[in-house]
Amino acid sequence: MSLVPDRITVLPGEPRTVRLALVGELSRHATHSGPVTGVAFAGRTVFSVGLDRALVGWDTTAEGAPPFAPLPSEGRAVAATADGSLVATGGGNKVPPAGLDVHLWDAGLKAIGAPLGGHENRVNGLALSADGRRLVSVAA
Repeated sequence: MSLVPDRITVLPGEPRTVRLALVGELSRHATHSGPVTGVAFAGRTVFSVGLDRALVGWDTTAEGAPPFAPLPSEGRAVAATADGSLVATGGGNKVPPAGLDVHLWDAGLKAIGAPLGGHENRVNGLALSADGRRLVSVAA
């Protein structure tokens, strides 16, 4: 069974609808202590971020509490490569220090390199190419 298709192509100007249906809860974890604001699939792993300033990497086939990493600000967006080897997070606070940077993480939730700055508002959306060579971030 596949939870998501390998590829969906939509051409400019061509309306398409992808129907999704909730068929039941597969599993559950309670690692976040506040609202979850972003999720991303990467194979059998689900990455999530939340207002509790946590990044969680949940292997849906494993038992026990999933690993997590603290974020420098409220998490609002997360993206991952298809294999989960690279994860990007973004967010920010309303008050200083705002933490408006994008952060990169490896599959073990260890930070990679320096934060990527440049936004003047909270990061609300992220997308990573499947191979991890391109990253897009948006803020509002």
